[in-house]
Amino acid sequence: SLGMFMNKPRLGGLNFNGSGYVANQGMPTISDNISFSFWIKLEDFVASNLAQVVGKRTADDSKWCRVYRPSAETLRLEVTGSVRLDFTIPEAEWVHVVTTIDESDLATVYVNGALDSQQALTGGFNFLNANDFSIGAWKNTANSVSSTSLLNGVVDDVMVYDETLTLKQIKKNYNATKGKHKN
Repeated sequence: SLGMFMNKPRLGGLNFNGSGYVANQGMPTISDNISFSFWIKLEDFVASNLAQVVGKRTADDSKWCRVYRPSAETLRLEVTGSVRLDFTIPEAEWVHVVTTIDESDLATVYVNGALDSQQALTGGFNFLNANDFSIGAWKNTANSVSSTSLLNGVVDDVMVYDETLTLKQIKKNYNATKGKHKN
């Protein structure tokens, strides 16, 4: 399985104040299974801002999988616009989030080591040539970032897997890292 830290845990997270992001254009392809895992501490919400936390897309923007913030205490897992799975997390508190998509096209969200919500995908999920990955903003095909996609918050321990993490794996990761994410 592919497991990638996008930042070193000892740094205390990547602080996005609405003006920066991290992008990786050379990320390996992922097809039938994907899991995003990260800690997040949301800060002040900016109205009409669809701030991206993490996302992966094809080079032509025809398919994507992302987690973004459509409102103050809501995060949304979105897959190519057809599935939008909303879940609530508080502002100004560290929260562990894992989103998964499995081979049967079931999208699942876990918050702080517990199942939060699930939804079947329509149209399936396959990112055979998706190699762009970003944290803190949505980067489009022109390699530009819209100011309305910039995140205001801190993100830590970002991991991307080419497998669907199990609840046991998620709880293990949550318990192993929750001590350093104190509110």
